Amino acid sequence: FAAHNALYSAFEAASKMPASEKRNALMTAAAAGLLRMCKNKECGAALVKSGQFKKMMQAALANPDNEELAEHMMNMAALLASNPANIAKMVADGAIEDIIALAKQHPLNEKILAAATKALGLLGNSEENIMRIIRAGGAEVVVEVSLARVNVS
Repeated sequence: FAAHNALYSAFEAASKMPASEKRNALMTAAAAGLLRMCKNKECGAALVKSGQFKKMMQAALANPDNEELAEHMMNMAALLASNPANIAKMVADGAIEDIIALAKQHPLNEKILAAATKALGLLGNSEENIMRIIRAGGAEVVVEVSLARVNVS
């Protein structure tokens, strides 16, 4: 996991830089690399278990102008949620609320909304989690995806 740790360290260092295009590009590149690495279930599980995924989502939320980062993070959320072993930790870390908040920051980006819907569908594996999704406004996100698809057709 040396490459995983190096990419996460690069992401974290970039997130502490003053706001700039260079900072956005570095964060986005590191997130893209970690997204590719998360296709390995063990690597993805380590990102969730360590709390690094939570920190990355918080960084994406703190940078609403970086839409490409939001796309990578939402795709990462859907990928990580596809592993049932990650769900409890993701939910405990507030992933449901973070996913919904990030989707609401980018209401016109179909890629983000579609990945959010996929992630929420996977995280909604219990009545308790479904109620969390509803309370956090997840139903609105699903409706936005539906409306976007209708408007495209």
